Amino acid sequence: MKNCISVLSFLLFNTFVFCQSNLDYMQAGMGSFFKRDYNTAISYLTKEISRRDKNSYPAALTFRGQSKYAIGDYAGAVSDYDKAIDFVQINPLSFFYRGMAKAKLQDFKGAIADYTTCINTITDDLRQYRSAAFLNRGFARINSGNKHDGCTDLRTAGELGEKEAFAYIKQYCN
Repeated sequence: MKNCISVLSFLLFNTFVFCQSNLDYMQAGMGSFFKRDYNTAISYLTKEISRRDKNSYPAALTFRGQSKYAIGDYAGAVSDYDKAIDFVQINPLSFFYRGMAKAKLQDFKGAIADYTTCINTITDDLRQYRSAAFLNRGFARINSGNKHDGCTDLRTAGELGEKEAFAYIKQYCN
């Protein structure tokens, strides 16, 4: 009986530890991300991504992409956003963040396309990203030589509540 209880306790403990560690990868990765410990976040999120859980996979890729962006690995961030977008076709935030990474890589055409997709697919619960997407697309357009459309985007961003847009309009559009 004692051996049976020991074996049962061992199995229950290992099952709990296994399940707990799998569930904690995403949580630990996000916790590290919000503490700005990006390398640790990348490590945890990589473990979560390797599980390919349909419920957490796109979010883990997006947070890992944001972590890579934060440490200057813009190409790695684009790769993670690509995978998240492939998994969930309409993911406005992945398009938004991928646009940011592409702009850092001087891929303004790609950034403009991503910001446009974000703007066109964003839902009301994420509306604060719409104004930021217009702002960022405006900069990408200006940097690609399309000052007219870029300034139009900056004006739209300002109308949607991006207060700093008006200072940028004075700086780049007048």
